[in-house]
Amino acid sequence: VNLGNSAIDLEQAKNAVISGNLFTAVGGTSIVLGGFAPDIYHSYNENITTDNCEISNNVIHDICTNSQSSCGITVGYSRNINILNNTIYNLPYSGISQGWG
Repeated sequence: VNLGNSAIDLEQAKNAVISGNLFTAVGGTSIVLGGFAPDIYHSYNENITTDNCEISNNVIHDICTNSQSSCGITVGYSRNINILNNTIYNLPYSGISQGWG
């Protein structure tokens, strides 16, 4: 609550579970998973590619107060990501953005 930018930002994660959280009054994206630079994080680099993670049962609302183009959940270069049973509402832009690149 009341954060200036992203609440959780995991660029290189394996087997992470983000579950059962409340995100509100966040200035940017609530959850950022995986990296976004194709020359670094592309899926052919298994050592640093985010893999086998879950984002579930979170409540995300009234966020993106500083960055109107942020999303509730944003996933960059990654594999085997499960996003399920999240409640997302009252955002100025997208609820979920997955599949960068």
